Amino acid sequence: MDGDLPERNPPPRIRLWPGLWAPLIILIFGALSTLALSERVTWEISALARQTYQAEHQALAAGIAAHVKGASGSDLPAGFSSALASELPDGMKVRIDTLARHTKQALIELGQLSSPLESLSRRTELSLPGRHWMITTTPDASLIRHPVQEARWLILTAGASLTSLAALLALAGCFRLHGARTRDQKQQAALHRNHQQITNLQVEKSALRQALNDSETRSRDLVSLCGALIAELDDSGRIGFVSPQVADLLGHAPSDLTNQPFEHLIAPEDVGRFRECLEGARQEGHPARIDLTLSAKNDTDTVSACLRLKTMKDPIHGITGFRLSATPTLSLT
Repeated sequence: MDGDLPERNPPPRIRLWPGLWAPLIILIFGALSTLALSERVTWEISALARQTYQAEHQALAAGIAAHVKGASGSDLPAGFSSALASELPDGMKVRIDTLARHTKQALIELGQLSSPLESLSRRTELSLPGRHWMITTTPDASLIRHPVQEARWLILTAGASLTSLAALLALAGCFRLHGARTRDQKQQAALHRNHQQITNLQVEKSALRQALNDSETRSRDLVSLCGALIAELDDSGRIGFVSPQVADLLGHAPSDLTNQPFEHLIAPEDVGRFRECLEGARQEGHPARIDLTLSAKNDTDTVSACLRLKTMKDPIHGITGFRLSATPTLSLT
């Protein structure tokens, strides 16, 4: 049955931090910008590296021409190989072939390359008296690619670092915004609960006030219908409240009896018994009963009544007074 099924809580909803689009856009834009800048810069560095290689080739060819220009004969001048080796840049290979005879053997070949780029080789024809040479240089891959790779690595590292830092700062802002929104939601929920509690307390207060008014009205009606004299006395026996029946029964106005000793309404011969009854009720703490005679206002009429006493107790001060009822047993005489 439905009433016997256990209550199931709804599964928790996954709440993403607000503003997560900001770090995402930063990451995407930073990555694309870094890649575009890297490609642009590396292309320019590659072009500069090739231009540098071409300039070094031309300078090497000019140096070779200067070394052999004043030498006689067709053979290599003395010390030419060592001088050329000292002038040869790193990452470059040079080969000199003679065009005067058909041979595949080079006159001189210097430089060792681990990854030669044959497609970028440069050739310069040297024509001097008695010499007709072809100067060929070949660059190593590191000569062209190393600056490109270094620049690409630096740009990618810097771009990734800056992009990550900006994304982390944006993410931290999203976290703080999430915390502020969560606190605001909790405060709103607490405010709503407090408002609901205040509303409930106001409803309960209205209900209690209505119940108190109904109880007071009911008590007054019961007092007026019972026909007995109802009174409240303080600890010394003075009247704090007396019901309107005292006017019909003894001819006294209730307002005239406030703060007056109740024993003034008792016939003199019964005052002692009344005091003993008060003391007995005070000591025993149980309701007490006594039959006595009440004196009317004109001091000539009397009323026989059954008097019942009950102590009023306070948890802190103990007995604070008495409540009593006086029910007439005989008519006025």
